[in-house]
Amino acid sequence: STRTSLRNELSVAPHLQVSQRTGLYGLGEPFLNKSFFAFLSEAKAQGSYCMTSSHGMSLTSERIDQILDSGLDELCVSMDGANPRTFGFLRNGADFKTVVANVTELIRRRNARGQSKPHVHIACAISKYNVWQLTGMVRLAKKMGADKLAFSNLVLDFKEHAHASIVGTRIFRYNLDRAMRAAKAVGLE
Repeated sequence: STRTSLRNELSVAPHLQVSQRTGLYGLGEPFLNKSFFAFLSEAKAQGSYCMTSSHGMSLTSERIDQILDSGLDELCVSMDGANPRTFGFLRNGADFKTVVANVTELIRRRNARGQSKPHVHIACAISKYNVWQLTGMVRLAKKMGADKLAFSNLVLDFKEHAHASIVGTRIFRYNLDRAMRAAKAVGLE
């Protein structure tokens, strides 16, 4: 039964007593897991700081209410482009306008409730395809009301993808420095 299956999946719960931070994510969209909020509830009951990630497409109105009622501490939304074209190329299958609207609505409703959780940050994996949009990502994150913007290097699974990484290059440093100054100017972490 589903109930037995969930109990078996939650068998890790006693181990959460020693967990200070619990990341409820892996491969795929966490909110598509029907047991996500049960896992979250169990981890929160053990006193763990809980975080997850999302591609932003599943942040429906109902899901936003669940998130805001759940006690989730941190939500990371992956957005690798500051405009529809780059976003669409790098986040194949996701819709830029939908993700921006969903994240903006989540933050608006969180703030309207007077809540500080979940702490929402936007994650951007830097590559040769979006390095020129880092300052635009700062503006976008600020416009949505995000608490933080985090840039990271690509996770390269295959050698043939190495050409997309630009970390350590002058163009990377130049654009990252510009984005850092822009973030400081608008008060974005």
